[in-house]
Amino acid sequence: MSVLRRNISLLFIIQLSNYVFPLLTIPYLSRVLGAENFGFLAISQAVIQYFIFFTEYGFNLSVTRKISLNRHDKSRVSEIFFSTMYAKIFL
Repeated sequence: MSVLRRNISLLFIIQLSNYVFPLLTIPYLSRVLGAENFGFLAISQAVIQYFIFFTEYGFNLSVTRKISLNRHDKSRVSEIFFSTMYAKIFL
């Protein structure tokens, strides 16, 4: 199997799991936690998602472009990666 086909199939599996796991866990959590506690869980997940949106904003596109432009310079790629991680941690 070529590297491209392998990468495509692995990305497909990851994306599929992103859809399947919530479909399996949400009914279980709603039954176990009850309506009130499940509401608290939903509100906390929404707040956490806002923080994730804030920290991820723009990094996915700009850093990917920088790394693709410098893919032959391993030290520069490492520098871009770690500076991005430090910026996300700071945010």
